[in-house]
Amino acid sequence: MWHYYGEAERQINISGPLTYPWGPKRPRYPYRAHELNDAGKLLAKGCEAIGIGPEETAPELRARLATLSASMLVDALATGLGRAVPQQGEATYAEKIEPADLYLDWNRSASELHRVVRLGRAWTTWRGRRLLVLAARVAAEAPPDGPPGRLEGDLVVTGDGALRLVTVQAEGRPPLPAVDWLRGARPRPGEGLGS
Repeated sequence: MWHYYGEAERQINISGPLTYPWGPKRPRYPYRAHELNDAGKLLAKGCEAIGIGPEETAPELRARLATLSASMLVDALATGLGRAVPQQGEATYAEKIEPADLYLDWNRSASELHRVVRLGRAWTTWRGRRLLVLAARVAAEAPPDGPPGRLEGDLVVTGDGALRLVTVQAEGRPPLPAVDWLRGARPRPGEGLGS
């Protein structure tokens, strides 16, 4: 992902923050830092206050926020909502995330694919059928040899690095730890995901 940020920053001669609340530290770029706008400050403050970590998935965060917001709502109703502060600036539009956006293209880097998995409902194919990847981690060890998508135990070769499968769900089946799914799937040598 940092490669993409680096390309964009080179084009506009400006650097983003060294860290984003949802990602690991990144290298510093040689361009001037930009002013952090109000939305960015609010996002960073919220992420810090809530403690969003680099491994937390969207469904996990959603469940945690439901609990936090319920208690905040009770407190706000008891003490009053306070003075309203008008928003400034233009509204922005976020595209709906479609199933095609959640497809795991194994040519991408392990860190990019990890972020897609963290959104929830990420998927690939296994022997022509859909396989949901519900949890995964970027592998610390060097990736096995082979083309992107190749399975080596619970490791999947990616375009840059390897992704360790943690929890998967085959079509019509309950979620399983990846090691249990692999015992049943019995991949042949050189077989991979996404084919």
